[in-house]
Amino acid sequence: MAPLFTIIKPVSSIRFRPIDFEADRDFLREVYGKCRLDSDAIASMTPGERDFFINMQYKAQCDHYIKEFPNAHYSVMIDENNEQVGRLFLDKREKEYRILDIGLLPSFRGKGIGKQVIGDIISEAESDQPPRSVTIYVERMSPSLSLFVNLGFESVLVDSSGNSFFMTRKPGKPEA
Repeated sequence: MAPLFTIIKPVSSIRFRPIDFEADRDFLREVYGKCRLDSDAIASMTPGERDFFINMQYKAQCDHYIKEFPNAHYSVMIDENNEQVGRLFLDKREKEYRILDIGLLPSFRGKGIGKQVIGDIISEAESDQPPRSVTIYVERMSPSLSLFVNLGFESVLVDSSGNSFFMTRKPGKPEA
């Protein structure tokens, strides 16, 4: 197992380990799939169709991110019990921290982990000189949309399909 490292200065108990896309494939695919099972398109599929679709979409997403964001930090999130709880893809840019993807396994949702990790990202981005904003695309039907709004993110545009929001949190913006 690769050594743990810090991609953000954690306030929470979550640690980050660099992803090995080959060795971590099953875990990453599981997180990807579990984060998308609530989708109407997936709900109507047979188990075989669902597995095929999730595998295809997971591979396409990873290929896209690695190609388009080669300097991003790709991490497995690990809790205080050394359990893998989710994944974080974070691209620290000159003027912003872009959360490319954050996902937790269902058994770890609703426990404040996502809020802690996003809060850590906000704290680090704001402590940079000059302070940076934090941005993310959030799907319209995502249960996490309210979390981002409560953390002070604002929608600055809707993608052309109308299915997701580009959200930003400017430095110094208080939580809602």
